[in-house]
Amino acid sequence: MYRLLIADDEALEREGLEFIIQQMLPGTFQIIHAENGRVAIQRAEQHRPHIVLMDIKMPGIEGLEAIRQMKERNPGLKTVLVTAYDYFSYAQQAISLGVNEYILKPAKRELVANVLRKLLQELEMEENKREQSLERQEKLSQLMPLVESELAILLMSDAVLEIELEQAMSLLELQIDEGFAIAIVGEGDMDRRKVVYALKNYGRTMKTNFVSPMIGRHAAMFVTLEKNAEENPDTVALRIKLFLEEQFNIGFQTAAGSLEQGIEGLRRSYREALSALGGTGSLLKEEMEWNTQQLGQDREQMLRVIDRAKAWIKERYHQELSMEQAADYVNLNPFYFSKLFKKHVGETFIDYLTRLRIDKAKDLIGREELSLKEVCYEVGYNDPNYFSRVFKKVTGMSPTEHRSFVDRLKQGS
Repeated sequence: MYRLLIADDEALEREGLEFIIQQMLPGTFQIIHAENGRVAIQRAEQHRPHIVLMDIKMPGIEGLEAIRQMKERNPGLKTVLVTAYDYFSYAQQAISLGVNEYILKPAKRELVANVLRKLLQELEMEENKREQSLERQEKLSQLMPLVESELAILLMSDAVLEIELEQAMSLLELQIDEGFAIAIVGEGDMDRRKVVYALKNYGRTMKTNFVSPMIGRHAAMFVTLEKNAEENPDTVALRIKLFLEEQFNIGFQTAAGSLEQGIEGLRRSYREALSALGGTGSLLKEEMEWNTQQLGQDREQMLRVIDRAKAWIKERYHQELSMEQAADYVNLNPFYFSKLFKKHVGETFIDYLTRLRIDKAKDLIGREELSLKEVCYEVGYNDPNYFSRVFKKVTGMSPTEHRSFVDRLKQGS
């Protein structure tokens, strides 16, 4: 239900507008009254209305000044001037305040209803845009680790088009002035996902960096710096070695390449770091491509890997899951896993996980054993508002509407 504030110093005018609105648009608005501009400002702060019907001439703070103060606190507020005076004498000031519409007294029923319907459509469109923006942000935040991994893999590879690097950098909004690479090799048994997670956490102490997945025993960290920043690559490499050995109780080798400029400089720095550890770019490339080559030669094996991943997701859908965790479980790097999963499942990892969660939520809502908030947490969401938006996008109904629908079905049977 939308909130609508009617501000007019004449009680009869306020009551007349309310009567018209309740008759023409029943059940649409919660209506709040204000008898002057000062009270209107106070009640706008208290109730956060979506729409204000404001008389221009009132004692004390007049209508346009009240609108100005309200809009300062709530820029998205829809405002309608209601006046018995010549509107055009106020037009310039009203336009500068972003007033949406005006209505001349005595207000006609159809005009009031049509103005409010138009503003309701605008509010719905704006809400849809906000929801879409939030969904894009959510998906982008989930994709960013994958993009970082992909960029790192591209920098580690020999045969990569410059445009691929530029696209990944654009998604990350990354501008590289200068930087260096650190090659990392583990010397014992390790949980590769935990090693990468530890490297990313350690990397947050530096301004900008991104870490590759563990490819076999190898990983790489790319540290980018602003011009003239002081950071010694060898010192950073040594700190990372000591940090990892303390964390995981096994030996690690690390080496840093030279400080270089631009994206190609980072690639040269990585090859230099890898060479210092006795490796070559071609050997690493072979290791990176092994999973893809093996799976590409055996379709049944490929499908078994996907089935393992799907079973793992189904067991843990109620937990916080990431693409990297799923890829690590089946021993693939996230970049290849993402492409493989979409190809053979027909939807992305995020869409597949979302569908699982919403299907389970529908089942739980139908049983009526849990509150809607409890259902939200049970299926892996931490924010009930976000859960409600996702649920409605997938099913076409909010969780509350779905529960009412299920209740009606039960009563009908």
